[in-house]
Amino acid sequence: WTMFLTCPAMPPRPPHPLTPWRWVTTARDNGLAIWHQGAFSSLLMHRRLPGRDLWVLNNPRDIRQVLVTDAAQYTKSPETWRSLKPLIGNSLFISEGEDWRLRRRVIAPMLTGPERMRAYEATMIEVVEEMLGRWERLGEGGELEMGWECIQLAAEVISRALFSFPLGNHTHTIFEAFSQYQATLGRLDLMSLVGLPAWLPRPGESSARRAVGLLEGVVEAIVAAARQRSSPYDDLPELLMGTQSSPQQESLGPTQLRDEFMLALLAGHETTASALSWAYYLLSLDQRVRGELEAEVDRELAGSRPCPGELERLPYTRALVSEVLRLYPPIYQFSRQVRGEASLEGRNLAPGSLIVISPWVLHRHRRYWKNPDAFIPERFLESGGRRRRQCYIPFGAGPRVCPGAGFAMHEMVYALAMSAQRFRLDLRPGTVVEPLGRLTLRPRNDLPMLLSHRRGMPPG
Repeated sequence: WTMFLTCPAMPPRPPHPLTPWRWVTTARDNGLAIWHQGAFSSLLMHRRLPGRDLWVLNNPRDIRQVLVTDAAQYTKSPETWRSLKPLIGNSLFISEGEDWRLRRRVIAPMLTGPERMRAYEATMIEVVEEMLGRWERLGEGGELEMGWECIQLAAEVISRALFSFPLGNHTHTIFEAFSQYQATLGRLDLMSLVGLPAWLPRPGESSARRAVGLLEGVVEAIVAAARQRSSPYDDLPELLMGTQSSPQQESLGPTQLRDEFMLALLAGHETTASALSWAYYLLSLDQRVRGELEAEVDRELAGSRPCPGELERLPYTRALVSEVLRLYPPIYQFSRQVRGEASLEGRNLAPGSLIVISPWVLHRHRRYWKNPDAFIPERFLESGGRRRRQCYIPFGAGPRVCPGAGFAMHEMVYALAMSAQRFRLDLRPGTVVEPLGRLTLRPRNDLPMLLSHRRGMPPG
């Protein structure tokens, strides 16, 4: 397979580090385009910002120290707070200390456990089947915008699974509002980088507030529906809203509820939808990989609808998803701030220093990956799919690893396997694809795909 490598779209890499001003303006437009060629072989990079140091880590030992061993010494950065707090408040993703531990204890069990996951898988299979039914009605040669298709799927899955709430037309609101937020507060905050105080108004804040208001309207509809239920449900509203009335349980207040519902709804669908969009794009580029995927689902599923608990039968599909997450990690970059005195590899880090870890760079690093820019799912089948720790972190690492990682993997495997049973999707000729890094890693423009039935496969 190494003779037929597909290297998908990525931003151009400058031959040398960008000047400070060009680095800032480039990052403002596209957080992926700041990385020069040398970044993909460097272990540690440094840049002086107004009033503090910025360190970029590519050494697995350093990354493990920051995310795992000494995680308490590194907090979420002010940049993370400024970009996400209006959206998800002080939720599990950005809270710290005892507040974070409370939220984690309450919420994480909702996303783990074999019995619960099997119930979620049934929901995933049901929603994927509904999506494929829409594709059937579109007909041979019809055109789909895959970004929108994947948003519809992922948002509906997370809402039904965690909230027992069919989104319906609310999905349009979520898509448009979050896209607007990404285009405003989802971009690099230049004013913070140059040291201006947080109380000064930022460009796009009013537009972002309107977007947040629309998203809060969806959350309010979910809460209202949950309050009107006559019998208990085993879902997130029951868990979080029930804790308020039980003095024996740790409780979350109304603002905390709003924050966690927003986080579950947005993080639970956006990252999965992004990765799925890239998966369909990659499959449209590489006929060999698509053939391997189709061969596995034909052999293992034999034309039937999968049942919950059958993912073990689809190792190639799972490896494909892992490779998509390597090439296009939805959370392509995250940061920490040094809480007190710290050191990495003998270098002293001043309090307040900014630490950046970029899965986009790490997953394409020339020291850790053979043909790092190529699409090769087989690399996750070698040695049982094990990778060197902290070289592959699409869901983060350490105590703050994403609790929904297993949920997302299951959903993507079912979506790709079930769609590959019946359809092929090919990127419309002439489409230019550019990865765009804002809050998440999305295509800059649409991903128009042409639909065809697989030869010999009956509809439905």
